[in-house]
Parts: sequence; C-alpha cells; structure tokens
Amino acid sequence: METHTRRPKRLVRLLVATLGGLSLAVGITGAAHAEPTPAELEAQIDKKWNEVEPIIEQHNQLKGELKANLAKQAQLKNQIDPLQAQVDTALLRVSAFSVLQYKTGRVSSFNALMTTGSPDTFAEQLVMLNMLAKDEAAGIKDVLDSKKVLDEQKKPSTS
Repeated sequence: METHTRRPKRLVRLLVATLGGLSLAVGITGAAHAEPTPAELEAQIDKKWNEVEPIIEQHNQLKGELKANLAKQAQLKNQIDPLQAQVDTALLRVSAFSVLQYKTGRVSSFNALMTTGSPDTFAEQLVMLNMLAKDEAAGIKDVLDSKKVLDEQKKPSTS
C-alpha cells in the first residue's frame, strides 16, 4: 500500500515542479505577444499614409511650381538677352563718340566758324554738325529707351 500512496505524491510533486518551472520560464521571458492581425496592420498603414500623403502632395505642388518658374525664367531670358545686346551696343557707340569728342576737342558751331574760310563752307559744316548732333541725340535716346525697356523686362524676374 505504500507504493500506491507514494505514486500520487510523487506525481503531484512532479506536476507542481513542472508548473513552477513553467511559470518561472514565462515570468522571465514575459508574456507572449500575438502577431498583429491583417486588419491591425492595414489600420497602421492607413494611419501612416494619412500622415505622409499631405507632404507628398505639397512636394508635388512645389515641384510643379519650380518647373513653371524655370520655364518662365528661360522665356524672360530669351526676351531680355536681345535687349541687353542692343543696350550694350548702343552704350559702346555712345562711349566711342564720347572718347572721340574728348580726344579731338568739343565740336561746336564756334569751332566750325573759326576753322572755315568761307561762309558756304561754314554753312555746310553747320548742317553737318546739326546732322551729327541729331544722330547722336537719337542714338543716346535709343540707348535710354532700350535701357528702360530692358529694366522693365527684368522687373518680374527680380520680384
């Protein structure tokens, strides 16, 4: 009879030891975590997408604006370049004339009168001086007009 009473006690001790070891192992490693369900994963993805989508849209909008601004800049450059060349050429002409005037002395009707020997030559020189003066005045006016147009064309690109 002793063997029968010992067996259940032994079994109980073995069962208690096993359960104790098992509870100790679970306590050390922590509680088991279940994997997220597909619905939970989809909810997490939707949440992150809702956070990122406005940033993507803003990026695409800015990218489009940049492309439009670069095209506008190229168009304005194509309009401004010929005007700039025209102004530069006109400024060179006026500069060359100014240098010539400085080196040779100021041309005036008084100088024309003093250097001529006859009234006919004086009249011809006055007409020629008048034509030169009108031509240079027109050249200077063209320079100023071209410069004004150029400045007006450049305004939109600087603001």
